[in-house]
Amino acid sequence: MVDRKVGQSFTKLYSFLFKKEAQIVMVGLGAAGKTTILYKLKLGKIITTIATIGMLHITYRVRA
Repeated sequence: MVDRKVGQSFTKLYSFLFKKEAQIVMVGLGAAGKTTILYKLKLGKIITTIATIGMLHITYRVRA
């Protein structure tokens, strides 16, 4: 009975801490791989990119 309560408490804490929306800003030098990292997260594979002029906005949702 005690194990179940501890498990439920941990689940509630985890849900509270990690199931929120987050916004991340990536800043770095040109040709540092920022766009490649975003596409790797979004598509799951590395693709060849060209230089990004200006700004790139990608929405990525993590499956829990």
